[in-house]
Amino acid sequence: MSKAPAFGADFADRVNKNVVSLEQDVKAVVAKVQLGEADAGVVYSTDASAAGGAVTALQIPDQFNQLAIYPIAALIKAPQPELAQQFVDLVLSDAGQQVLQSYGFILPKASGQPPPAPSPSPTR
Repeated sequence: MSKAPAFGADFADRVNKNVVSLEQDVKAVVAKVQLGEADAGVVYSTDASAAGGAVTALQIPDQFNQLAIYPIAALIKAPQPELAQQFVDLVLSDAGQQVLQSYGFILPKASGQPPPAPSPSPTR
C-alpha cells in the first residue's frame, strides 16, 4: 500500500510506528486481539475465521492483498504413492475445494490465480 499514491509515501513508516508487538505465529496474533491485548492484527482470513466470530475481519482490497499459494503434489518416493495421489486428487476435486472454501480459503479461480496444474502420477 505504500506504493499507492493515495496512502502517501510515508505510509509504511506510519504503520510501522504503531506496531507494538511481533508475535511468533498467527495464532498468537489472533489470541492477542481476542483477549483485548491488541486493537488489531494482520493475519490470513482463514485464521480470522477460525476464531469463530470472536474477532472481526476486515478485508484488504485485492490490489493490495498478498495471496498465499499452497502447492500440492504426491511425492515420487512416498511410502504409499497411490494413496498420496488419491489425497492430491481429493484436495483438487470440486468437493475438496468446497471444503477448503468453507474454511475461508480462496479458490484459485476466484482469486484470479490460474487453477493448479494436475499432479503427475507418482513413479518410482
